[in-house]
Amino acid sequence: MIKCLLQISSISQYVRNVQCNPRLDICIDENTLISEKEFDMEMFREIIRDTYGQSASDIRLCMKTLRIIEQQIESPLRKYEVVMLHKIASTVLHSTAFILHNKQTNKPANKQMYVADRNFCFMLKLAAKFGFLSDGLFIAMYYYKTSRYQKAIEVIERVKDRNHSDRERGTEILYMREKSYSERMAQTTAGIIPLENAICYISELLPEQRCSSVFGKYLLHVPPHVLLHMLEVLCYRHLNPIKTKAALDNLRLLVTHDQGVFVPRHVRDISWEILGICQQITGNAKDALFSYQQSLVQKQYNKIQYATQGRIRNKIRSS
Repeated sequence: MIKCLLQISSISQYVRNVQCNPRLDICIDENTLISEKEFDMEMFREIIRDTYGQSASDIRLCMKTLRIIEQQIESPLRKYEVVMLHKIASTVLHSTAFILHNKQTNKPANKQMYVADRNFCFMLKLAAKFGFLSDGLFIAMYYYKTSRYQKAIEVIERVKDRNHSDRERGTEILYMREKSYSERMAQTTAGIIPLENAICYISELLPEQRCSSVFGKYLLHVPPHVLLHMLEVLCYRHLNPIKTKAALDNLRLLVTHDQGVFVPRHVRDISWEILGICQQITGNAKDALFSYQQSLVQKQYNKIQYATQGRIRNKIRSS
């Protein structure tokens, strides 16, 4: 056992000190210990950061990554490695679905299109199963993109219900159960949803993606709760005017009142931008202008300022 401990660089020095001085007291500061939930959240944050490099807009790279994952899954893996592979698979699957959908040129409804759509939906559902709870929003974006607004709303409601019910149950009960890390990840809302700038998910965010890309950023970082309310506004606009207003009010309250809990401070640029987009789409031009101006004064983490300025110019010309 001692030999094994000596092989671990982070603790070998402490073991040697005890060997040299058996009477040495080692003080453990219990104040620095964190709960299992806090440990999980930190681990999930690391997983998100590590999978940023796995996002791919090249379909060949996506296929190659999936083949490597398939080979790795069959080998002995530690539980941390399993959950990491699951998240990478989730990222690659939803990237692949949108890439292939965007490559389609013939839009008429036929059997070939139906089969392709079914495959895209299957990939996105599989991605949601392997990823975070918030990865379900990629399915909602796809349904919105393909004009299935009611189905998108149903997905959004499921994400909201699962997120709410997990908080209602209480985190301690949740973490006392013997759940795998993959199961815990599936019940966790990621702090950020990274959108590949080279992939069109919904046309409403294309100017921001293109601008961000010009500045050398290959990901647009969007808070999941902001994206969720944006999709609600966009979908209800085609279904129910009253619910459109309620969804817009929820988005406005989130962006203007959140203290960094659901809208991290470093991504308030895109959060104000999305609020402005939704306000402009629903005819609230004056409010939209204010939101775009607020986006410009935030830290430009996503580098979207040129897109914001363009939206302001277009709005002034049209008024």
